[in-house]
Order: sequence, then C-alpha cells, then structure tokens
Amino acid sequence: MDDQSRDYERSAAKTDVPAIGMTFDQRLDDYRHVVFKTFVAADCAQGEINAALDKVRKAAERQKAIAHLPTLRGLLEDKEAALKAEIAKYYEVEISRDDLNNRRAAEAAKSDRRNPKPSNLDVAEDAKINQALASGRSVIEQLQKAILIDKRNIANAEQLITDGE
Repeated sequence: MDDQSRDYERSAAKTDVPAIGMTFDQRLDDYRHVVFKTFVAADCAQGEINAALDKVRKAAERQKAIAHLPTLRGLLEDKEAALKAEIAKYYEVEISRDDLNNRRAAEAAKSDRRNPKPSNLDVAEDAKINQALASGRSVIEQLQKAILIDKRNIANAEQLITDGE
C-alpha cells in the first residue's frame, strides 16, 4: 500500500528548509473569490517577500478586472442608452418651446396690440419649460461625465488584463 502514493504526494518536494507561507484572498464579486498561496524561504530578504506579494497582488487585480469587465461594459451601455433618451427628451422640450413661441408670435401678429404683455399662464408655461431644459442639460452633463469615467475604467481594466498576459 505504501508503494502506491498519490499524485499530489509525488509532486510535492520534500525539503527541510523552513518557509514563510503567504495567502492572498481576492474577492471578485459577491459570489466569487480567488485565493493565491505562495511560499518564500524563511531566510529570504525583505525584497523577495515584497516581490512575491507584488506578483500575487498584480495577478489578483488582473483577475478582478477580468471578472468586472462585463459589468463595467454593461453599465456603460446603460448610461449611453440613458444619455440618448435624455437628449431625445431635451430636444422634444426645445421643439415644444419653439412651437409655443411661434404660436405666440403668430397670435401677437394677429393682435392689434403693439407690445402685448404675456399672460400669467404664458409666464408659468415659460418657467416650466425653462426648468425642464435646465434639468435636462444637467442630467445630460452628468451622464456624459459618468460615461467618460466608465470608459476610463474599462480602458484601465483592459490595460490591466493585457499587461498580465
């Protein structure tokens, strides 16, 4: 029975040199994580320990980037779709404002008054449209900034992935 050793027992090198074991646990998302284990000689220099830890950290960051890249791309697509929708809404409000102004100009031209004063309803309608335009501009600017950040994050993740190959 002793002559039939298992594969993992055969591949393990037996040594009397003491070693320092290091374990690095990287959470990839809520459900997945990866654990890295490495060893260095107990009498190694501090630089060797740091070099081993740096290699493990870089590998862990690369694995995290690989895991997060589809999510980052999905978020970018969602924000780009939201930006398209906001721009469409913004232009609809601009068109309604222009139609309203054209209608008012036509009514003023038909009127015998030289400088007609806008009614309270017209003033309220103008304020509502201006508020919608200002809000739309703000949302569009925020989405554009978020898209730039997402694109930068995707580029950084892709660079991290290709650097590790």
